[in-house]
Amino acid sequence: MTSLIPKSLKLLNLQGYLVTIDAMGCQKRIAASVLHKGANYLLSVKDNHRNQPKLVKAFEQAFPVRSPV
Repeated sequence: MTSLIPKSLKLLNLQGYLVTIDAMGCQKRIAASVLHKGANYLLSVKDNHRNQPKLVKAFEQAFPVRSPV
């Protein structure tokens, strides 16, 4: 199953918006696309994956949390 999220992000003007995406969209490529479009993101992570702690740590290293404005 291919997610429509990347295609949808290309069509939207996201500058200055907060994008929320569920666990299906918790992918580095999608987060990078959101940031590239000038938006912030809030991604949901499910606790049902055996490598979840490692994955979350790798994601946080790739996309550090920004300080609140």
